[in-house]
Amino acid sequence: MKTFISLLLSLTLASGLLAQQSGSIKYAETTKIEIKGIEGMDFGDMMPSSIDTKKELFFDKKITVYKDAADNVTEDIEMESDDGSFKMVIEESDTEEILYTDLKAKTTINQTAFMSKEFLIEEKLETLKWKLTNEKIKYLGYVCQKATAMQTVDPTPGTEGDPTERSIVVWFTSEIPAPIGPRSFNQLPGAVLMVSIDEGKTEIKATEVSFEKPSDDALQKPTKGKKVTSEEYEKIVAEKMKEMADMYGGREGAIMIRG
Repeated sequence: MKTFISLLLSLTLASGLLAQQSGSIKYAETTKIEIKGIEGMDFGDMMPSSIDTKKELFFDKKITVYKDAADNVTEDIEMESDDGSFKMVIEESDTEEILYTDLKAKTTINQTAFMSKEFLIEEKLETLKWKLTNEKIKYLGYVCQKATAMQTVDPTPGTEGDPTERSIVVWFTSEIPAPIGPRSFNQLPGAVLMVSIDEGKTEIKATEVSFEKPSDDALQKPTKGKKVTSEEYEKIVAEKMKEMADMYGGREGAIMIRG
């Protein structure tokens, strides 16, 4: 009888762990806006202090798909100088932003858009050098452990400068035994539930966890856009940024929102 009970308990635990290797996690992203304005232009009073986005991560043992949540609401941002001599409109793209990650093949496909043109950026999965700490907290009912890393960030396309590094702090839980997380913050021994980038300039926090198996459609590769590498995409953006600067008499500058 004891042997039977032990076997039954083992099967139940194994079944529970397998169930936790597929599902979905909802996240709230908050990015503080960094303004690098055009010389002589002050956008401080025109711009909101941050941008909030609702995201959802669908996952199984091999694939994750990170995209805007169904209830995410975005609004265009319109700015104009006091004398009406300068106007800028930031419009939300109709293209759905999707980050598809193949954890087994260690590749990603990012569906995005720039100036009404759609792209599929294919590249290798970024591997961060995580440092695990002994710090632990409880979040959403899960025991989470802290890990840190430094991430190299290239300058904004169309601008000069050297690559910089930014600090990444995440809290992951091994109680969800899948190496998943929002954006490229994954490959840890558990699901990432919280992220802080550059000491809070961007914060990502899980708001809900579900172990309901995602539909096949939710885990499909994105297909909308021209296939390019990240280098090709950055070259396209840089060229368009230069064209825009030339249109305004060579006045260089950009409003950069980097999360």
